[in-house]
Amino acid sequence: MDEEGTIRAVGRREQRKTETHLRETETFLAGLTASMEEGLLTLDTNGIIATVNDAAERLLGYTESELAGLTLCAGVGCGPDCEQCPAGGPCRLREIGSNLNPVRIDDETFRCKDGTRLAVDLSAAPLGDDQRGLTGRVVVFRDITERKRASEHARLELEEMSWIGRLRDAMDEERLVLAAQPVVALATGELASEELLVRLRDRKGELVMPGKFLPAAERFGLIVALDRWVIGQGARLAAGGRAVNINLSGQSLGDPGLADLIETTIRGEQAAPELITFEITETALSEHLDVAGKFTKRIADLGCAFALDDFGTGHSSLAYLQQLTIDEI
Repeated sequence: MDEEGTIRAVGRREQRKTETHLRETETFLAGLTASMEEGLLTLDTNGIIATVNDAAERLLGYTESELAGLTLCAGVGCGPDCEQCPAGGPCRLREIGSNLNPVRIDDETFRCKDGTRLAVDLSAAPLGDDQRGLTGRVVVFRDITERKRASEHARLELEEMSWIGRLRDAMDEERLVLAAQPVVALATGELASEELLVRLRDRKGELVMPGKFLPAAERFGLIVALDRWVIGQGARLAAGGRAVNINLSGQSLGDPGLADLIETTIRGEQAAPELITFEITETALSEHLDVAGKFTKRIADLGCAFALDDFGTGHSSLAYLQQLTIDEI
């Protein structure tokens, strides 16, 4: 065989070898990606998405053909305009495409096809198998939505628990204050009463709104003590001639000593009972219906009024009006 023929033969062998490597690579990647429960994307040497496994398609909603040819950031990250990344600073997903070193990110978000964000942990590393013709990078990720949800729940629970001590201190140190919300008669536009709303003043003098501490008070049993404090303050205001509406929690409605406390407080403050209206939500009422009848009758006997808040939110709203002594809705 002459020299030219030898060169052609070597060229054919190299071509067959390359084709064999490519087939092996495709077979290897197909087996690798299809068998995984985690999402997997491969990037070529330019950081362009080359393959996407079934799990990634399922998690992200994109098909391989929709992501192939895009960078990781443009495909599932910030988008084509990554330079205006809303997070500010360098984009971690862009860096993965050009970083030849292994990368581990414990908290990232991918953009799904439907526009939602998927919380993920991800690992990225060079494919690094030149023998198989594998070059570029591989990115493996898993959905951590449930873990993040549990973490957020735990954080909120700890925050709620922290309010128990703070609320107790505020009560002991007389740092609870009342705000008065006008209750206006629709027919005349005149002030009919004032709804008393509790606030907490922290040690820096800042007012804390009830949405911060009332959930903790209700969950951990301090709401009854809080209601009793408001009843005392409301009775003093009524003794001074102001008509007031006092909110009661469902837990207070179920307190067997509440009616006696109200009577004792009103008499002790020499308050006019007709100036006091007690409010409870329909939801709380439905949860304590067994004691509500006796309570509303006792309130009526004292000369106070009873108002049903959030009327119409339940299925038995009209029945409550028939069964209980209710003056306002």
